[in-house]
Amino acid sequence: MAPNKPAMFKVLTPRLVRVYLFASNFGYDNNWWSGVIALDRFVQDYGKSHGPGEARTLPSSWLSAASGTPLVGWILGCALASYLNSRFGRKKTLVILCIIALVGMIIQCAVANYWALMVGRLINSFSMGKPIQSPQPY
Repeated sequence: MAPNKPAMFKVLTPRLVRVYLFASNFGYDNNWWSGVIALDRFVQDYGKSHGPGEARTLPSSWLSAASGTPLVGWILGCALASYLNSRFGRKKTLVILCIIALVGMIIQCAVANYWALMVGRLINSFSMGKPIQSPQPY
């Protein structure tokens, strides 16, 4: 006789797990940035150098560019979501965008350059455009 599954596992289907992971990516990328830019370590690692022995800083233009990067990605993702849905179907598009999100996350974790980090954020936010544009089927 098989043991009874806990109630959570009866309703937690693979589809719901995928949707949860995709949705949590939106919240994660959307909220981590404000806390990270305030860290002294981040400024020392990614900030602009003003010469030997000088403290590094994050110029306001860099912060503005970084704050706008996800918005650009979301807009591009929203604009292309309908085309991707029509071309590949909703399920394949979701898988493709999950792979794109993973690439963006890996870039963000692996680089040591401020602008490369922004490229990773742009790629990751592009993948979030579809759930913004068409979440109803999921």
